[in-house]
Amino acid sequence: MVKKLVNCDLFDRELVKDESYRLYKPGSCSLIDEQFNCFNNGRPDNAYQMLKRKPKSCTLSRLDGSHMLQLLRGKRLVFVGDSLNRNMWESLVCILRNSDKDQVKSLDLGL
Repeated sequence: MVKKLVNCDLFDRELVKDESYRLYKPGSCSLIDEQFNCFNNGRPDNAYQMLKRKPKSCTLSRLDGSHMLQLLRGKRLVFVGDSLNRNMWESLVCILRNSDKDQVKSLDLGL
């Protein structure tokens, strides 16, 4: 079930630390472009891995990749934009891939 957000301004937000937030293990996803892979390129800090954007006026539930895969089954999801959107796309694909038990057969990446 998809919940409707009422009185939730998604643009009025802040970065908050969340120890449980990693949705896939850093360095484990080969789909991230080499030049944007902070972990494999030796970024010395890792605090950014525990940050999430939280709207100030509401609480959003954690992304459930398995549920999202069920919602997307038989459908297409399209990202339109620049290189920042590509980074978000690659990260989402890694999250969804990590959420599926059969990672080899689960995604037709269309890359």
